[in-house]
Amino acid sequence: MRYLHLTILSSLVVALALLGVGCGGGPTGAGPGGETDKGGETPKTGELKPVVAEGRGTLKGTVVVAGLTPEILEKAKAAHKKALEEAKQDKEHCLQNDPGQQTWVVGAGDGLANVFVWVAPPDGHYFNLDEKDRDVKALGIEEVSIDQPHCAFIPRAVVLFPSYYDPQTKKQVPTGQKFTVKNSGTLNHNTNWQSAPPNRGDNKTVPPNSNLPIPAFRPAPREITFACNIHPWMRAYARVYDHPFATVTDKDGKFEIKNVPAGAELRLMYWHESMKEPKELKKITLTKDETLEEKITITAQ
Repeated sequence: MRYLHLTILSSLVVALALLGVGCGGGPTGAGPGGETDKGGETPKTGELKPVVAEGRGTLKGTVVVAGLTPEILEKAKAAHKKALEEAKQDKEHCLQNDPGQQTWVVGAGDGLANVFVWVAPPDGHYFNLDEKDRDVKALGIEEVSIDQPHCAFIPRAVVLFPSYYDPQTKKQVPTGQKFTVKNSGTLNHNTNWQSAPPNRGDNKTVPPNSNLPIPAFRPAPREITFACNIHPWMRAYARVYDHPFATVTDKDGKFEIKNVPAGAELRLMYWHESMKEPKELKKITLTKDETLEEKITITAQ
């Protein structure tokens, strides 16, 4: 095992401009590399080279939070409580099912939940995926969903893999993955999602005990934000990739990415909702059958 301990400063400011009315409603990394690629869709110009894998390895580790002082945590709790108290609708229901502030969800050993971790190809390269890499059913990610059982989105962070880069056509080819926003609760919700190009936002009503299929997003450098204007404390985030080498930390900050291409230099990326944009942590090269472990420390501010 190799271990790395890096401290990364991140901002607590997470306010985003949101459009529409209703409930629920750079850095490199998500797609093929290149000077014009900031982590999302394939650059429009230039010939990309494939990442040549010499076997596969596993990337795993933990993201922990440091400097989460009582003052910072109380500020987050106070903002959440104020939003709840000012709710124009469904206040009593929401208070009964309130999970508390969700920006800083900290588990065992100061592990930080809901952090996106992924690998990206070097500039000018793309992941030439095998059939098993593209098989979302076999990977267990054929269907991804966010639910609204009460006044919160669950889960708060999801990884999407709707397409992959085809070097023959130089276009994105659908994987067949389906993404749905559910409402298993008893209240009407509107799912309001916002993003930057090439994706577009929208705002749809989701009645109780119903599902809203979301059209496939394109791999992009920016996160997709799901929000609620009636219940303004509600948030969820998705990041969209054209490869399966991405994950989200669990309740204790643990992460694991299997079948990472070995023998090639890759970029280790991360993003948490307290950060303005993704960061490249370091460049890594796995050897065949290696398990590389990384420890990332995010300092709260």
